[in-house]
Parts: sequence; C-alpha cells; structure tokens
Amino acid sequence: MKDLFIGMVLVFLDVNVGLGEHIFDVLPDFVGYFLMMRNLEALSDESQWFRKARPVAMGMMVYSAVLYAVDALAVTIHGRFVSFCLGLLGMIASLLIGYWVVTGVGELERLQNRSLEAEKLRNFWLYMVIIQAITYAYGWIPMVGTMGVIAALVMNICFLTAFYRTMDLYEGKT
Repeated sequence: MKDLFIGMVLVFLDVNVGLGEHIFDVLPDFVGYFLMMRNLEALSDESQWFRKARPVAMGMMVYSAVLYAVDALAVTIHGRFVSFCLGLLGMIASLLIGYWVVTGVGELERLQNRSLEAEKLRNFWLYMVIIQAITYAYGWIPMVGTMGVIAALVMNICFLTAFYRTMDLYEGKT
C-alpha cells in the first residue's frame, strides 16, 4: 500500500513552479497515477474495488502526462469551456479512484475483520468531494476560490494523513 499512498500524495498535492511561460508540477500527477496503478494491480486480488480503479488510474496517467507536457511546453489550450471540461473530468476521475480505493479498504476491513479506519477515510474523502465541487463551481468568485483552494489543501492533507494511518494498520505497523 506504500506505492498507493505515495501516488495519492503526488496526485492530491500540487506544487507548481513557473519558469517564464513554462509551468512544472514538482509532484507530477502522472507519476502518482503510475504508482497507484502498480499498487492497485498488486491489491486487485484482495478487493474488486482495487481492480476496478486500475484502468481509470491508467487512463489518468496518460491524461496527466499529456497535460504535464502541454504545461511544460507552454502550449495554450484555447477556450475556457474546453479547459473547464477537461479539468472537471480530471477531478471526477481522481475522486472516483479515491472512492474505489476507500471502498476497497472498507471491504478489506470487513473481510479481514480488523480495523483499517475505513469510516474515517470515507468521511475525509466525502469532505474532499464537497470542497472540491464547491471550489470548482464557484472558484471564479475571488474569495470563494481562494478559500476553496486553502480548504481543499487542508482536506487533502487530512485525507492523506488518514490514509497513511490506514496503510500502517494494513501493514501491521501499529
């Protein structure tokens, strides 16, 4: 589950560095999706939910690699509507993968009859969905956009912290 956690860190945390017209994400999403995809394959025997998430992670790996290259080469995508739709689809796909992973953790918890704190993980995932949906829908309002980005960052960190605890419980470290 370690690669799954590292992949989620790369996907759910963004650190962008601008060099002139070029933008580089220090934590590239496509590497995160690759790590997630690899670990989802390893976990696929333990839950159908991990198996279900793997092809979407693969698609997101390709999609985010293309976006990374587009940003790095400073290629402009014309049309706000196209950018909005692509961003929305990417957000939905990443949250869907998160849902399947959280559901898979819940299934592991039931099957193995041990606590992996799946309910806490599910709650943080739900808060992430709500905050990201509000931010995406109303982010054009300056104060909502700024507060939404901050709230989303805090919630993503809370989710990742909870997932780290789940990973430790799964591996028997605590």
